[in-house]
Amino acid sequence: HCTALDPDLRSIKHLKERIGVDTIHGDFMNLEPSKVYDVVTLNKVLEHVIDPIAMLTLVNKWLAKDGFVYLELPDGEVASKYGPDREEFTIDHLNVFSIASTAILASRSAFTVKTICRLQEPSSKYTIRAILIRQE
Repeated sequence: HCTALDPDLRSIKHLKERIGVDTIHGDFMNLEPSKVYDVVTLNKVLEHVIDPIAMLTLVNKWLAKDGFVYLELPDGEVASKYGPDREEFTIDHLNVFSIASTAILASRSAFTVKTICRLQEPSSKYTIRAILIRQE
């Protein structure tokens, strides 16, 4: 079972009607959770927000006690070796990340990195994937 959260009503409608996913419409930064989840994913999200630490910190309210967070972030460290015109650096990306900055982001948001890796996607984008757990 999963629930998708999105501020765009068109996305919510699509997810409900075409995919059959439970949805929550709203701005994550201003919502109170109605329940907690075993897994919260922020897949290609934190690069688009002004304050990724604040957003990731709020995830704690939505996460079950033994839950985890799955992150995907643009890997600016590797992408920078290939020039500034790469998709990792598009104008709608307010942030890019490295392995080290991802670990710092996690720590400042009350999480610990359980696993982290980097990869190049078939689209050629460089991505950091991480599993985070709550700090003990």
